[in-house]
Parts: sequence; C-alpha cells; structure tokens
Amino acid sequence: MELYLVNSTKTPVQFEQKSVAALSYPSLPGSRLFSYQTPSIELMVKELITDLFTIRYNVFRFGKNQAIETFSHQAGVHSRVLLQGDLHYDIEQIGNLHQREESISMIWSEEARCTALFEGGKEYRTLDIYVSPGLWEQLSFFFPELRLHWQNEKPKLLLPQPCFVTPAVKDVINEILDCPYDEQTSRFYFDLKVREYLYVLLEQCLRMKKSRYRYTPYDAEQIYKAREILLANLGKPPRTIRELAKMVGLNEDKLKAGFKHFFGVAVFEAFQHARMEKARDLLLHTNEPIKAIASLTGYLRTTNFITAFRKYFGYTPASLRRKR
Repeated sequence: MELYLVNSTKTPVQFEQKSVAALSYPSLPGSRLFSYQTPSIELMVKELITDLFTIRYNVFRFGKNQAIETFSHQAGVHSRVLLQGDLHYDIEQIGNLHQREESISMIWSEEARCTALFEGGKEYRTLDIYVSPGLWEQLSFFFPELRLHWQNEKPKLLLPQPCFVTPAVKDVINEILDCPYDEQTSRFYFDLKVREYLYVLLEQCLRMKKSRYRYTPYDAEQIYKAREILLANLGKPPRTIRELAKMVGLNEDKLKAGFKHFFGVAVFEAFQHARMEKARDLLLHTNEPIKAIASLTGYLRTTNFITAFRKYFGYTPASLRRKR
C-alpha cells in the first residue's frame, strides 16, 4: 500500500517501523506497526499480511485539514470499516463517496486508488481488510448473484453504498481486534474470522439486492436521520417508532424496513447495539468507573448494566477492561 500526502504537491509517506507496544490495542499477533509523524500529522498503521488477506488497523490524527491518497497494486476486494470519524473519498473510476462513522464500504478493483479528505483537529480510526480473488471466490461460490468475472470487471462498489455495520459484522470485527491467542494460533484464528467477516458481508449484499422496497436518496437520508435521532442520547429511553417516523416524514412500515435494509437490524436492536458499543468503547478508551458507564448508557442499576453487557458480549465489563 502506497500512501501520499496531497497538498500543493504529492509527497510519499515514509513510514518507520515501531515496536507493536506503541499501539497496544488491538494486539493483532504477528502484525507490524508503522508510524509517521510531523508537527501536524500522526499516522499509525498496524498491519498483518498473509497470502489470502491483509488486516490493517489505522489511527490518523491531523492538526489541519489534509488530503491523503492511497494506492494498492493488489487485485481483490478492499473493505474499510470506519470506526471513528466521517470521510469523503474520490475513488478512481468509481467517483465520490461519503462514508459515515460505524459504516463499511467494499469495492472490487485490480488497482485501488483513492483520495480521502481528513478534517483537522480530529482522530480517525479505520479497519481495512483486503481479500484476495482466491478467497473471495471460495465464499462467493455460495452467492451466485454476487459472483465476479475478474478479468472483465472494472472497479465497482460491492455494497451499493457505504452501509452501517450490522451487529453480526461488528461481532466479527470485535473478535478480530480482541484476538486472545498467541502468534502461532492466531494465524488459524484470523483465517476463520476473515472468512466469517466476508460471509456476513455477502449475506448483507444479497439482502440489500432482494429488498422489497426501493429507496430513493431522500428515503435513505431520512432513514439515516432517524437513526441519528434515535441514538442522539443513549442515556435516555429511546423514542418510539411512531415518533421517529413522524419526525423524518416516512411511514412506520417503510422506516422499520429501512432499518433492516440499511443497518441489518430492527429499530430497537439498533438502539441496544449502540448502547453496548458505547459502553465497550468507554471501557477500553477511558478510565470512567463502571458505575458511571452504566449511567451514561441508560442503566440506573450497575448490576443491570453488567448483566446486559455480559449477555450481549459474552464477558463482563471488568474482564474487558483488564484486556487494555
């Protein structure tokens, strides 16, 4: 992967390899850590490369607005999960793309080149997973509607547009980032998890193709707006479907179906998913007491929060915090 800073000129980024301890989370056993730093730019890339796939975790911080161009010579499927921040892209032979936080984009390309615009004063975190044509073919065989003819295909979006990460995809992402194994065992583990990640994305692609509704750009924008309203305050009870539908000017059935189409879950599943993900993020990246995190995510009793968290993730808040 080549990376360039785009200002009045295009300057290649010269990374330095660092100790993986400099970015302790995620561990990604067997990975290498690269960094680049200037007074206004800090880039950290943790990368795990195999013959069939590449996992790349990126942390970018900018003191001022910055455009970055990336270029990959690898033919295959390139996906990006935007874990923190919103991005605007210009992807060669595809066009402009707006990707929101907690969404995923996926493209096929023989050579992937894109320019992303980063806003100053913000931190961006992404998870990029590249899948080789061979691995894609193994799984897409079970989804004939999504098969690609590699030699004749131009770059194309495999998801019609960047879609919010569904709970099923998010679970796999968390399992990749929270890998509990040593370097030798983790190779087998990552192979399984990347296949699972690809499988659930293919299911999502197929579901979107078969949706009974056809959504206009206006419909999509209003459904995204409804989600923003729903998740605006996770410390309070959620708004009803009737309230949300009225606020965004859609009928209730279309709003409910739209949540399933764009986010892969029902309305109140989306709310619970967001509460649990916020709690997880606070546990990993702050020193807030568990009692305070329970309150911030809408639980009056800490015991109820711990029970809900353990039911959702399969482990307790305290055990997650010990992994930091």
